[in-house]
Amino acid sequence: MINLFLDNTEIPDNQEKFKQWLIERLNKSHDGWVNGDEKDLTKRYKADVVNHRLKIAIEIKDDIKHRIELPKKTGVIVIESVDLKKMNERLNDMMRSASRKFKWYPNYKTILLLRTQYPLIDDICYALDGLYAFKSNKNGRLKYIGRISKYSTHIRKRIGSFLVFSDDFYYFPNQWANPNRVLTKEEIERLFKLKFKNVFN
Repeated sequence: MINLFLDNTEIPDNQEKFKQWLIERLNKSHDGWVNGDEKDLTKRYKADVVNHRLKIAIEIKDDIKHRIELPKKTGVIVIESVDLKKMNERLNDMMRSASRKFKWYPNYKTILLLRTQYPLIDDICYALDGLYAFKSNKNGRLKYIGRISKYSTHIRKRIGSFLVFSDDFYYFPNQWANPNRVLTKEEIERLFKLKFKNVFN
């Protein structure tokens, strides 16, 4: 789905192989990372990657709806378009799913890791935060009424922060997160042994 390289090695594209790659990488910095789907048998909903000693849970979601067809010839211009409303709906469904799982990990720091081929990180973060909405008044002018999403911001409270693996590695803070769920960019970089680009929307 995406072609990311680290230390001249391609990061696995398949989600299960990617999960195993991630667990192995995280265990290089701190022991105890496991596959939550296999190990957390007592939980109704399970996060993908968990460290119970550090109390951190990670959920991985792939946005497979958007794929880029790369031309076979070099120098060919590719024009991309995307329905941001549909992207917002997809990402909100992913957030709601992650929130349900994180409910079973109280007092854990949490990360929603998104993988996508879509190359414009600003669009992704805009869709995550909600779309600008306007309403016409009696004078025919538009008045800004806030940001709208498929679901309320309540579903975001259990998600500490977002990581986006696209053409690079991005960290996106969640302004609605409960503070006890949040890992800072610096803390995540130490865990992952990766440099993440800051994204603010």
